[in-house]
Amino acid sequence: MALVNRKLYYWTSGNEAEVDFLLSQESGIIPCEVKAADNVKSKSLSVYVSKYNLVLFIR
Repeated sequence: MALVNRKLYYWTSGNEAEVDFLLSQESGIIPCEVKAADNVKSKSLSVYVSKYNLVLFIR
């Protein structure tokens, strides 16, 4: 997946959740959550994946 000349998007549900990056692909949108700490749990990514019934995502 080459990211050259790709637009990156951001998603928020308001006050509940946010996803750092959305990668636009021909096959659809791939959410990407970035964590700097050892704790890699991501409530926001889980909310997004559940809402849009996705099987492909990046954490």
